[in-house]
Amino acid sequence: MKIEFLQDGSPDCPLIRLFDFTQRQANQLQQALLGLLSSASSVAIQEPAFVESVENCQLTFEVGRQDDGIIRIATTREFICQLTPKTWEEIAALLEPFVIGECGYQWLVRHQGDANLLLSTTGHW
Repeated sequence: MKIEFLQDGSPDCPLIRLFDFTQRQANQLQQALLGLLSSASSVAIQEPAFVESVENCQLTFEVGRQDDGIIRIATTREFICQLTPKTWEEIAALLEPFVIGECGYQWLVRHQGDANLLLSTTGHW
């Protein structure tokens, strides 16, 4: 799985896309998100061995009291996605089709904060 920040090039930008992944990697991502609900308060998505950062894009998922969405740290390619437990649970459910092997794309976070978050098997949407 790759993670990349796209500043421009589409009306949907700026966006972070998670792409080029297998069913197993989709499952690992889903399990990481579910871990936010049970034990972890944050997960740095580029740290698991199955995620490769493109141009040093970094994204940390955090549990928050409200849905702040994606927040960019200064002018870097480092981001925090802060959402409530209920929203994380909904996003984990959105990954299910990818876990069972379907292709396509899904917006995970849209119009909240500084960027959108896209999950796409091919990178296209």
